[in-house]
Amino acid sequence: MQTECRFSLSVMCDDYAAHILGALGQVNLDHVQSRTDALSTTYRGARIHVLDALQSAFGQVNDEETHITMEATFSGCPDDPVGANCVRPQTQNGCPGDVVGVGGRPRANTVRPYDVRARIALYPLGIVDYAAHVSHVVGLTKQCELYQTASRYGAELFGDVQDLFDTFDAILAYAEAQLEHYVLQVTLSINSPTK
Repeated sequence: MQTECRFSLSVMCDDYAAHILGALGQVNLDHVQSRTDALSTTYRGARIHVLDALQSAFGQVNDEETHITMEATFSGCPDDPVGANCVRPQTQNGCPGDVVGVGGRPRANTVRPYDVRARIALYPLGIVDYAAHVSHVVGLTKQCELYQTASRYGAELFGDVQDLFDTFDAILAYAEAQLEHYVLQVTLSINSPTK
């Protein structure tokens, strides 16, 4: 199954356009299709490569001072073509292990550690028992010790960017295996003046 993610970066500074376009220009897109329009950017490809490119875009724009947010929407649709799946080893605690790309290839982009605040919301579509799937996803975030709190708008998470993206990968893998149609909404925030 192919993964598609549409995202928008918001950079709270005067020269935001240069920050955003500069960051997008530094992402290695060898393994994903990319399209940027006036409102957002869309990445499409194997899940491992889409997450890699998305994480890189967020990391490239991070100057460790400016408040930056990202709104990202992943969709899994029954009309999507079949694509390659990635290999995801598990650690002893059940959280995702080191990321290895399709065919054993490593990530195309490098990652530096920094903490991120996030909110996620899974929307299983076209099914009655959606709450069980949402609860499972919240359980994944608790298992990986990222969970902070929850509201009707989703679960709030906090942790290292790599741990968060590994967990997004585990959530998407679960959704691909268990749901025919779904949307995963992710909000990321770094360097916020609001504690």
